[in-house]
Amino acid sequence: MANAVRKWLPPALIVAAIAATGLVVRDLPASVALDLRGVLPFSLEPSADTAPRWVAVTGIPTLAALIWVLFQLGRSGSGLAFTRRLFPGMPAALGDPATIDRFRATYDTIVLWVVVLMLGVHAGMIAAALGHATLAPRIISVVMGVSLIAAGNVMPRLRPNIVAGVRTRGTLTDPRLWRATHRVLGVAFMIAGATTVLVGLVRPSYGLTTAVIGIIVACAIATIGGLRARRTAAAAFTAFVLTLSTRTAAATSPNAHVVGPSASPPSLLTANACLLGPFTVQERIGQEASPPHAASGLTPFVRSPGA
Repeated sequence: MANAVRKWLPPALIVAAIAATGLVVRDLPASVALDLRGVLPFSLEPSADTAPRWVAVTGIPTLAALIWVLFQLGRSGSGLAFTRRLFPGMPAALGDPATIDRFRATYDTIVLWVVVLMLGVHAGMIAAALGHATLAPRIISVVMGVSLIAAGNVMPRLRPNIVAGVRTRGTLTDPRLWRATHRVLGVAFMIAGATTVLVGLVRPSYGLTTAVIGIIVACAIATIGGLRARRTAAAAFTAFVLTLSTRTAAATSPNAHVVGPSASPPSLLTANACLLGPFTVQERIGQEASPPHAASGLTPFVRSPGA
């Protein structure tokens, strides 16, 4: 039931937006021009081109409805088959609608907030057309900021797919890289959204610009941060495996045992310390002959049990 509500809530909001705008349509001028004064931080004269007021009433809601339909088609078998052509060489499982059904709630939530974001822009434009020049940028900024926060909150739950998210050859073929990238993207979206809301309330003319820049920066940070997180995790895992194998080899040696634990955490920069940390250099006590490996020039890192 909850999934059905989440899926059909966007079109219901679109219809409600058109109905609410219809209540004030008589107060709109017969011809409406695109006026971005107050929405952008620089001076911009209204467009000389005008459109009938019915375009202002239905324009952006219709575009929002079209985007919702595209998202629904994108999750269908035919839509996924078409989209796969844009990502050649991707795993065949990504073309199966069941792949998106596994995280359907997250998918529908993201679609919902994309529609809400567009309807917020619609509300701001109508407010500007009605003469509320100071209210329009605040509406747009706050709605965009809240939408980014809500989408960022569920972004880490998004799973590899070819419809939504950061879709590169690396993220689509490596689930670990996908998870790392979208965790970073979720946090970046929430920070960008909170910043947009704050700027929109304090300096409304900078709100839309802050949101656009925030989205671009968030995607860049997610792409770079995901790669770095993957490399760091791989280095830590490799260091752990090598440390474990070395300890095991030392523990199974008949004439050696590990002396002490390592205090160095595994990381990319301390991989060697992880390998050498658990051992101490042998000090031969009461032995005159050199051990068999002395001729090789290697220094053993074990201590004789009798020491």
